[in-house]
Amino acid sequence: MGHRDGRLVGTVQLFTPQLEATDVAEIVISTEPGLDAGEAKAAIEALLDHAESVAVAQGRTDLRGDSDAAASGPVVAATGYGGADPADSEVAALLERGYSLEQVYRISVLDLRALPDLDERLAAARAGAPGYEVVAWSGFTPEPYRAGVCRLKEGMAADAPGGGVLFEPEVWDDARLTDFETQVSGGGKTIRTVVAVERATGELVGFSSLFVGSAVVVNQHDTVVLAGHRGHGLGLLMKLVNLVELREHHPRHTRVVTSNAEENRPMLAVNEAPASTRSSTTACGSAASRPDRGPGAAPEAPTRGWPQTASQTAASEGRRPSTRSTELSSTSPAGNSTGSAPKLTTATVPEPRVNASTSPPSTAWKASASVRKSARSRRSLRAAR
Repeated sequence: MGHRDGRLVGTVQLFTPQLEATDVAEIVISTEPGLDAGEAKAAIEALLDHAESVAVAQGRTDLRGDSDAAASGPVVAATGYGGADPADSEVAALLERGYSLEQVYRISVLDLRALPDLDERLAAARAGAPGYEVVAWSGFTPEPYRAGVCRLKEGMAADAPGGGVLFEPEVWDDARLTDFETQVSGGGKTIRTVVAVERATGELVGFSSLFVGSAVVVNQHDTVVLAGHRGHGLGLLMKLVNLVELREHHPRHTRVVTSNAEENRPMLAVNEAPASTRSSTTACGSAASRPDRGPGAAPEAPTRGWPQTASQTAASEGRRPSTRSTELSSTSPAGNSTGSAPKLTTATVPEPRVNASTSPPSTAWKASASVRKSARSRRSLRAAR
């Protein structure tokens, strides 16, 4: 927590995966909304200083954070979709430290009350995929499907588009699936899962899940379809089945929120089909930090992380390249376990500095630095279809 003159001005959390990507630390900063630009910048810089020093002391050399973003902006994401405003206090602080914007996410909201024809939509989706059946359940994965779900979760981790902010491949087994589901249910959420099964082979070829908690807003978690089974509308089919399950079993929960990479046009089209409303835009970024780079340094030549093919981009949604890897990053981790809950720490926030912002290069990415940094951003837009 950050204080100045006895007043809380911001908080910082540090998330560190414990299985894969053990060199990664994600920094999440929040500041009081009433701060002026100078106060906010000073608070963010002090909290970043503290978080980065703690992360590096723990051997974390790939640092990731977040800030506001938009569907477009002066600082363009490396994917070419979306951007950020360097005048924003948090964006400016991240850019000054060598962070560069890698990816923009769109957050969409669906209101079930706006879907009176849900059953008709589901019937049409079923008719479009005659070679597949869907199975739905609530809570822990039933025994006959556990191995298949583990395989799908590994595919989810591999296929989710992530720009240059990506994790190592994940390995899922029954113990890890049990641990994940126990964490989610222990946190007061019900997992509603739908899988797609190929009739001819009995193979699980896709899954989609919702996290239902006490709030009326439900979190859409991962959705993935294996590469050889795309093109049959299975993503839409599984989502529609889960919406019917939600309507029948959780009638008080009328809104579903989801997050997708802005370049993931196929999955965005799936979400737009049931009349989702675009409510916000989120950006992921990634950059190199080198001792010889500071504000105003020349941009380094852009390079990319693992490339995402068109089929991979179409495959999946929900898994942000984040240590908190649910669609909204608001519950227990989906693959990269963070271990125990992050501890709150305290930083002393100095007086605001004058003339502190700059306009650094927008999309530099180079993985040769001793400490690599990346940034995620978030901003509400509220734009109707």
